[in-house]
Amino acid sequence: MRNSPLTFGEAMSTPVGLGLTVLSVFVLLYSVIIAGQILLGLLLIALLVSFYWTYRLFHALDGIADGFQRIADAQQASVERQTAHQSTEPQNETSFSETSTNREQS
Repeated sequence: MRNSPLTFGEAMSTPVGLGLTVLSVFVLLYSVIIAGQILLGLLLIALLVSFYWTYRLFHALDGIADGFQRIADAQQASVERQTAHQSTEPQNETSFSETSTNREQS
């Protein structure tokens, strides 16, 4: 099974996640206390959260593509097994149309 993407809590416990969290808190505090504009801090936090959700989306799309690839591989292997099995079977000399015509005449 593939590796699952990090949950939000797991992402925040990594060194990069912890650093981004501390940076976000400092920018939010700066924007509220010094600049007096809360939207400046919220903009950075929204940007970081959108990057995280983009990462999750791409990971999900990658999993879907891998699933389709496994389905295609399984179907191809099934077709190859069928063609290999058919080539080893002895061929009947009568075709399907001849068999059905014989049944109709009976």
